[in-house]
Amino acid sequence: MTGAHTGSLVKDLRIAGGNATGVPTYTGSSKVTYDGKTLTGPPSWLNAKGSCPERLPKAPQLTATATSVGNDRYAIKVTASVSGVGPNETQTDTRPVTHASVQTLGADAVTNDDGIAVIKARGNPHQPTKVNITAGDTLAPTTVTIPAAK
Repeated sequence: MTGAHTGSLVKDLRIAGGNATGVPTYTGSSKVTYDGKTLTGPPSWLNAKGSCPERLPKAPQLTATATSVGNDRYAIKVTASVSGVGPNETQTDTRPVTHASVQTLGADAVTNDDGIAVIKARGNPHQPTKVNITAGDTLAPTTVTIPAAK
């Protein structure tokens, strides 16, 4: 490497085995130099935390709110946020979730392009109504509770 920064990389490293709870084994060596600072060996996390699946990003959590629109009907707004985006990966991007499944006591619906589904709350009017929201395998499901009628 030349230019404003200097450095080099000499690596002959083979990583094998391990799983989400176990530590993999490695053979070989690694030497990285960048602007006069040298690091040798595999990364320290390799010996401490095991294989990669435990460090992968988790599925973003769905967030839902319920707003009464009258006559026992509720607008369920579904969003999801992803952290670590934008310049320097310091921002959070929150967007409406389209085509999310909103399920409650036979009053199922799907969110529109604005992330909103309108449902009729059913069941015992003296008990809160639990609404289950899912949106595929890449977003973690959530629930929202509609309060009992007053």
